[in-house]
Amino acid sequence: MKNIFGQVGKPFKSRVKIKPEFSPSLNAIGKTSSEKSVPHFTFYYFILFVLVLIFGARLVNLQVVEGAKNLYLAEGNRIRLSKISAPRGIIFDRNDTALVQNILRYDIEIIPNQMPNSIEERVAILAKLSDFLEQDLAGIKDKIFGKNMYSSDAVVVKEDISQADALVYQIKFEEMEGVLVAIKPLRKYDDDFGLAHIVGYIGKITEDELTDRAKYAITDWIGKIGLELFYEDKLRGQYGQTQIEVNAKGRLQRVIATLPAVKGEDIKLSLDLNLQKKAFENLKIAVEKGNGKGVAIATNPQNGEILSLVSLPSYNNNAFVKPDMKEEVHRLFTDEARPLVNRAISGLYPIGSTIKPLVATIALSNKVVSESYKVDTPLEIVIGDFHFPDWKDHGLTDIRRALAESNNIFFYALGGGWDKIKGLGIDRLASGLKKFRLNQITGIDLIGEKKGIVPDPEWKKKTKSEPWYLGDTYHMSIGQGDIVATPIELLSAIASIASGGRYYAPHLILDSRAKPLEEKIAGENDLRVVREGMKMAWDEGSARSIQGIKDKNGNDVSGGAKTGTAQTGRKNQNGDDITHGWFVAFAPYENPEIAVLVLVEEGGDGYTTALPVAKEILKEYFREE
Repeated sequence: MKNIFGQVGKPFKSRVKIKPEFSPSLNAIGKTSSEKSVPHFTFYYFILFVLVLIFGARLVNLQVVEGAKNLYLAEGNRIRLSKISAPRGIIFDRNDTALVQNILRYDIEIIPNQMPNSIEERVAILAKLSDFLEQDLAGIKDKIFGKNMYSSDAVVVKEDISQADALVYQIKFEEMEGVLVAIKPLRKYDDDFGLAHIVGYIGKITEDELTDRAKYAITDWIGKIGLELFYEDKLRGQYGQTQIEVNAKGRLQRVIATLPAVKGEDIKLSLDLNLQKKAFENLKIAVEKGNGKGVAIATNPQNGEILSLVSLPSYNNNAFVKPDMKEEVHRLFTDEARPLVNRAISGLYPIGSTIKPLVATIALSNKVVSESYKVDTPLEIVIGDFHFPDWKDHGLTDIRRALAESNNIFFYALGGGWDKIKGLGIDRLASGLKKFRLNQITGIDLIGEKKGIVPDPEWKKKTKSEPWYLGDTYHMSIGQGDIVATPIELLSAIASIASGGRYYAPHLILDSRAKPLEEKIAGENDLRVVREGMKMAWDEGSARSIQGIKDKNGNDVSGGAKTGTAQTGRKNQNGDDITHGWFVAFAPYENPEIAVLVLVEEGGDGYTTALPVAKEILKEYFREE
């Protein structure tokens, strides 16, 4: 017999020797030549064939169908196996601060193959347990009998009992074979600072999930969303196992062997918890001016590391591991504000004027204008019956000044053409925006990312059954119309301008070996001009209130920035346009270390609502540096 750790007993050797002998009957049959004996001979073979079939079917039934039962009956009262749960790996921020804790939870479980052989004895134990726990006996029996009747997999009867109750129950269960208090390592999450959308949570494995994961049991917990799901294979440990010998009454005689559980792998993030706290606290204040929803993200443009990521509203991920919070789980799934949605990676929004650094880069790359070309821009462009306005009269403007002051007329001209500027046209404009990957997922290490939409004539015809107009190109050139992107898509594109054209996939895992997906998204001289325009916005233009950030030595920090106000197409009760407030920035200007994006849904203009949040994030970053 072989135990679970490879110990093999000595094989039995028979001492009886069988001597072959001559069979007169067979010899006689072999010599018979009568034709009448042939059917008689065939009949015997037919009977023999039927007997072999019956014997074979019985053998299959014994080995396959009743295998678990027979194994249990043969060894259930002598050798028993029990699993040892493995703790999951811990998730740390970049400064080694733990973002989750492993805690012990006590459940009452039944292991069917450790119960008595007799059905009557089993029912008696279950009845006693039913009375003790004040649970319905029929419900407990349904869990044990049937397909689980001789299984070694535990069946949970009651979840999350207190440690004090566990000690009492453990004594009581000594008289109930197969009933035990199981100690399980679960999770406790920090429910502050918007970490839920990053870390995610674990939950009980479902039947569908179980079919795809051969090494899991029906009682296992598995990552459901966030990093807990994305890095499930790393975080999950390996079960241990104990092999024990018991007597006929189920009393422990000795421990034969123990295979220890292996803890899951720890993972370290690029996230800075202090920066995350600052982003969360300030965004929470800002979104009160809108609809309570918003996003704040900070990344390192030199390698794609995510330093902070906040999506509001957030939620308490402990609700998914605590049985007494089921009502909260129901509320989260039915809340119209959709707190379970990670807006940073799956929210699709018109991006307004934050698109202008991208359009400027594309226009310079295609030589639509030179860096020194100037045009006297009016308050609006009129094409037939259609008016395309600006927010003020900017006068004589070049591309740097157009970025600094967010000049709509100049960007209408860059996109669709006007006056002496021929314009990109929709094909080159759409192609350039796709090079910035606004229509692709970024590849962030989270589940549920969506990709933006970069419309073109083919898309509009297919989606709306309408032709493409010049006005569509004008609108897209200032981030309006049908173009939408996720916040993480937009920030990754802005970060590529800051880094000198290298586009990195944003990632939460700390990985110094990250390689860019694009080495050169545009020419260095063209990117320099765009960065200079964004610096002008920081120093004297639409983002000038960002100034006042100091490094740890008290020196002023410079950078590049762009504000944005995106129309939603809806109006409030006063008849005013409902708009999203955007802000993007990078700093320091020379060799940028951080790129920031803030979105305040329905918060008005980005200068008023989003910029102050970004400023506090940048202050915190350079204070800690």
